[in-house]
Amino acid sequence: MAESLILIEHDRRQVKRPSLHAITLARQLGGEYDLLVIGHAVNDIARSLVSLGATSVIVVDHPALAEPLADRYAKVIAEVAQQRGATKLLGTSSTFSKDILPRAAALLDAPMVTDVLAIEEKEGSTSYRRPINAGSMLATVKVEAPRRVLTIRASAFAAPAADAAQCPIDTFKIDVASLPDGIQFVSREERKSDRPDLTEARVVVSGGRPLKDRETFERLVGGLADALGGQSAPRGPQSTQAWRLTIIKSDRPAR
Repeated sequence: MAESLILIEHDRRQVKRPSLHAITLARQLGGEYDLLVIGHAVNDIARSLVSLGATSVIVVDHPALAEPLADRYAKVIAEVAQQRGATKLLGTSSTFSKDILPRAAALLDAPMVTDVLAIEEKEGSTSYRRPINAGSMLATVKVEAPRRVLTIRASAFAAPAADAAQCPIDTFKIDVASLPDGIQFVSREERKSDRPDLTEARVVVSGGRPLKDRETFERLVGGLADALGGQSAPRGPQSTQAWRLTIIKSDRPAR
């Protein structure tokens, strides 16, 4: 029985790479882990995960789960965690996990620690380091509960190597009639771009207020991002220095 259950995020075509970094935390915590894929027509995505050292890749596949509606996904996640006996539910901090995992934690009656940066072993128990006060301070949190939900900052954990023996893919059956229907999918709007997703870009170019308008920002910052094969992002309101550009290069997804 795997102690950790890791929620894998995808865009219906491929895995969101930052969600794989939670595997590194599972390995640091010790014990076996399962990977959970939810959606519709996700067999190809599941097959891409079999060499990541998991005990199994659990697939919950149904047309009713084609869209990541928080109430439905949370119920499915809680059911899988309970039936598999997982004591740790892991994910990566993203808009996807922030929408779904708090609901799953409530259904599991489990405490949740978000944005974990590192773990510490103290007096025979595990503590988690996470940012507070908008990142200006770090807190060390100890959880005293048999089950817990954790999300990580992907940039704080290395990507796992896909060099393990292939694991089985298990299909998890659900009772569709029992799924909640308090949220309805209406439509999706996606901005088409040749640039990588911001959470997956290896190069991020940012510029501040001195660029004055969107056209200037796109011409200068966006143009440089395109030349470097990266993504652009605005700086926070604290950026007031004239014509300041910052380039962040990393082997890990940018934050």
